[in-house]
Amino acid sequence: MFVAGPPDLVVEILSPASAHTDRGLKAQVYARYGVKYYWLVDPEGETLEEYQLQGGNYTRIATYQGGVTCRTRCFPGPALDLGKVR
Repeated sequence: MFVAGPPDLVVEILSPASAHTDRGLKAQVYARYGVKYYWLVDPEGETLEEYQLQGGNYTRIATYQGGVTCRTRCFPGPALDLGKVR
């Protein structure tokens, strides 16, 4: 199977060793290639930061924290229970 173009969503799971790279270099690369949505998930902080590509850069459009169940703009139908993200 051949897939052309970038994915709609990239999800990075943060760790102390990768957080700086995930927030900087990787975000720049994904933006350059046109990935529409970028999520940063912090299992320790139980957060999900949702970013959307706007004008060539990512803009944070939502932050979810704690054991909440959230519906994101990228996938408005299914719910994601952050309390189960480990």
